[in-house]
Amino acid sequence: MVSEVLKLWMGRTQCGMRLRELGELVSDLDYATVSVATKRWSRRTAEDAAMKKHAARAVPLLKDLTPIANETRIVSRFFL
Repeated sequence: MVSEVLKLWMGRTQCGMRLRELGELVSDLDYATVSVATKRWSRRTAEDAAMKKHAARAVPLLKDLTPIANETRIVSRFFL
C-alpha cells in the first residue's frame, strides 16, 4: 500500500496531475480518496524520517523521465 500512496503523492506533487487522473490510474479511486491519501503521505513524511528517506529516493526516478514530452503517458506507465 505504501508504494501506491507514494505513486499518488509523486503524481500530485512532482507532476502536477489532477486528483481524478491519479484516481483513475490507481484502482479507480475517487478524487477525495486520492486527496486524503496524498495529504496523509505529506504529513507522514514530515514526521517520519524513514518515510521521508523512502520518498527522497523515489523522486529522482520520476524526475529522470520528465524531459520527455508527454508526461501523463510516462506517469501512466509508472503506475503500471
